[in-house]
Amino acid sequence: MRKRSSSYPGKNLQDVEKFCISVFEKVGDTVLKYADLAKHGGVPVREVDTFASTATQYGWMTAVRGKGFSANSAICRALRTPKDGEKNAIYLTAFQSPVIYKWLINHVNGKLVTEEGLRIDLVRDKDFSDPGSKQATKIFLENAKFLGLIDADNNFNAGAEIVINPEVIKETKTKSQSGSSPSTTKKANIQEKHKSPIQHTPLHDSNSNAGSMKKLSLYVRGQELTFSVFENMTQADWDAVIKQIQNIKAFSK
Repeated sequence: MRKRSSSYPGKNLQDVEKFCISVFEKVGDTVLKYADLAKHGGVPVREVDTFASTATQYGWMTAVRGKGFSANSAICRALRTPKDGEKNAIYLTAFQSPVIYKWLINHVNGKLVTEEGLRIDLVRDKDFSDPGSKQATKIFLENAKFLGLIDADNNFNAGAEIVINPEVIKETKTKSQSGSSPSTTKKANIQEKHKSPIQHTPLHDSNSNAGSMKKLSLYVRGQELTFSVFENMTQADWDAVIKQIQNIKAFSK
């Protein structure tokens, strides 16, 4: 008999948010079957069951037995037009809601996490199939990094302050894209090779009087890397720079 994994989120928070909001904007909280969910949610029919199941586990949709799924109108309204701090709270609640995530969060809290380690734990402790454990682990780590719950040393902290990093999921998708033509892949590799290792991110509002800029140099592998900072950098500015570099380090592994 073929092993079947327990229910687990098969899509990350960002993708499911787009799916749920798209459905809600078009038909409100009407109960829909898979074909209409795919149509209004803007996802392939072959993947709509995964989107709907995951949305239900996050608490963003409701499964109506024998009839289909409906969007959670309160959640979707809040996701579309959130108040200060509201979206972070919704994300965190969704992350803590799936049954398997409750176990994983408790299991790894305060520990070093690796994709292979989590996959093995799911197979041995929760009787997951190999493909199921791989997908469940991938999405769990995407969500945890997206929320800032994994630090620069890959330690998981369930009580960490939520710091949304949408680039995490974007980078993961870029790396996992398949079917690109050789010329496209070669062009992307060339662009990546010449990409500046440290990108400048404004630390102040563009309308503020930031003052003049200066160049700083770092030496890595014998090569000079330069980036710009304000002449009148404050301690808070330097703290922001350090935090962003730590994030780059954490999510470039």
